[in-house]
Amino acid sequence: MSSTVNPTIADSLKEYGRGIAGGLLFSLPLLYTQEMWDTGIIFTPERLALALGFITTLLLGYNRFSGLHKDASWIEVLIDSVEELGLGLLLAALLLWMIGAIHGDLSVLDIVGRTIVEGLMIAVGVSIGTAQLGIEEDASSDLQARDEALPGMLEQLTLGICGAFIVAMNVAPTEEIALIAAQVSPWHLLAIAIVALLLTAMVLFFSDFMRSQPYHQARSALLFVRTITMVYAEALCVAFALLWFFQRFAGQQAYAIISQTLVLSLPAALGAAAGRLLIRGTCHTKMGLSGASLRLVCCCRLLPLATWCTQGSRRAMFPRAGRSSLARRASSTSCTLSPGQSLTKAVALPKMSRCWLICAPTAVTRALTSISTGSRAPTPGRRSQLYPGSYHR
Repeated sequence: MSSTVNPTIADSLKEYGRGIAGGLLFSLPLLYTQEMWDTGIIFTPERLALALGFITTLLLGYNRFSGLHKDASWIEVLIDSVEELGLGLLLAALLLWMIGAIHGDLSVLDIVGRTIVEGLMIAVGVSIGTAQLGIEEDASSDLQARDEALPGMLEQLTLGICGAFIVAMNVAPTEEIALIAAQVSPWHLLAIAIVALLLTAMVLFFSDFMRSQPYHQARSALLFVRTITMVYAEALCVAFALLWFFQRFAGQQAYAIISQTLVLSLPAALGAAAGRLLIRGTCHTKMGLSGASLRLVCCCRLLPLATWCTQGSRRAMFPRAGRSSLARRASSTSCTLSPGQSLTKAVALPKMSRCWLICAPTAVTRALTSISTGSRAPTPGRRSQLYPGSYHR
């Protein structure tokens, strides 16, 4: 995972450390989610192989356009992508064993399935963490010019899909997407689509995010319409693909499929728009941390962590996210941005010794004031009603 020539052992260890931190930062909530565990058991080897191929392609695209230096060869890109994928799978296996999600009572296929499903998301975080949480000692004029120019079409598509995947993946496995889609009216779905388009336009054209200058300077109506349409199309495609991957369309009518896709398109659109700006290139900062990664984490998603307090607890869920506090605005001369305060809250439930740890880092610019999301794990009864045949104890 090195983008430098002949790195020392210390440099390599630092890169692996950044990769591990990034992998856990982006994927830890999914490691505590029962739906993800069940997915690894339910899925066929063919579907797991398809997911493995998709994530490998995504890693190749990200490393080619953003993760490594511009002059990196495809061989270097391939080597880094394979390393990141291997590290993600290794971390997934270790952490799933630590929390008891894989054990000796499971078959080899079940263990492999759970490890692959969880490890793929960790691998994406490893790739982003390795490239964007580091220190760059020398600012390159080539990279500076790259930040001031509008990226190519393929680069925009790749980074947009990467951002949409990172954000939407946190809620796509949960049952709440189907519940919301079944409860809302067509007018609500129309409002979701309009808000998604407005968020896309706001992030790209009307907010002072780093690397948004090319979009601000290109004020043509054609570029405006084309960009927000393309970003929302990416979000719809990613939302549809994730829901199909998690078998949410089995036995569903066309209206239910469209409704679920539109519901998930809102977080996916925010991630796709942010991905074009916030995970592009290498950022040189005085503090040594990439403002791109900080703002992507803070503006696009909450990182809820569910923890157990008793031996009787058997399921892990997404907690309901608390209200986030305002963060300082980004400086016009630096890439750094202070993340919002973390909110930690313990809730005692009747007849249950279970506590929730809610960690909601949020960054707010002048256009974004607060973000809150959340979901809860379903009971076997609710799951079996919505997805017949998809829930296995």
